[in-house]
Amino acid sequence: MNQVFYDAHAGSMFTLTMAAGGWIGNLIVYLITKYNVKSIDATQVFNVVVGCMSVFPIVGAVLSDSFYGSFAVITVFSFVSLLVQR
Repeated sequence: MNQVFYDAHAGSMFTLTMAAGGWIGNLIVYLITKYNVKSIDATQVFNVVVGCMSVFPIVGAVLSDSFYGSFAVITVFSFVSLLVQR
């Protein structure tokens, strides 16, 4: 039974990585073509976005373990994610 959980988790992480790679790969091109941002500035924005994507899971884990509990943190940040996407 534990093996099924790990396989499902690996599959969801794979699809999340593929989805993030799809939009993050086009971020520089979008900034240059639509917003007329210089190439070096678009690259700096790209690096900030990738850095935030790497740090936010750690921040969420610390908040979850230290203060609020996993269910509350997942609920709040899922709602925030829904608001940001629309």
